[in-house]
This record gives sequence, structure tokens and C-alpha cells, in this order.
Amino acid sequence: MRCLAAVAVAIMIATFPAAAQDRTGIRDCDDFMVWFASCMRAAAVPPEMMPVLQAALDQMRSGWRSMADSGDGRAALARSCRDYGGQMRQQLAGFGCHP
Repeated sequence: MRCLAAVAVAIMIATFPAAAQDRTGIRDCDDFMVWFASCMRAAAVPPEMMPVLQAALDQMRSGWRSMADSGDGRAALARSCRDYGGQMRQQLAGFGCHP
């Protein structure tokens, strides 16, 4: 069941396009990505899922960074990161990750 949830999380995150590999400059997005990376290291995520989740995190980071570079998208991106982060925190709670 946990493996299935991890796959679902990875698929949801992998929908973000890749571009660069640095911070977005948007606090809500950066805070979530730091939390997500910490959760991956500290939680009961199956070892075989780690590469999938790391790739998903990299894609999320680069996609959000690309969107943050657009002045028009910054406010919407902050809101999106808050909403998405809240959903993912709930989903990853099953692996022992806490908000």
C-alpha cells in the first residue's frame, strides 16, 4: 500500500516540466521542496522509491523555477505551491512525514 501511494505521489509531482535546478525564490514553493526532501530522507519511504521521488522533486523544482521566472506567474505559483504542498503533506503522512 505504501509503495502504491509513493508511486501516486511521484506521478503527481512528475507532471511539472523540467527547466533549472535551483530555488524558485517563492517562499511557499521553496519551503515545500525543503520539507519534501527532508521527508524523503527521514520517512519510511521504500528504498526502491527513492530514485523516483528524487526525480520527481527535481522536476518539480525546475518546473516551479521556470514558472517563477515569469512575473505574471509568481502570485499564482505561490498560491499553487501552498495548495499543492498541503495536499502532499497529507498524502505523505502515511510514510511518517509530518507537516
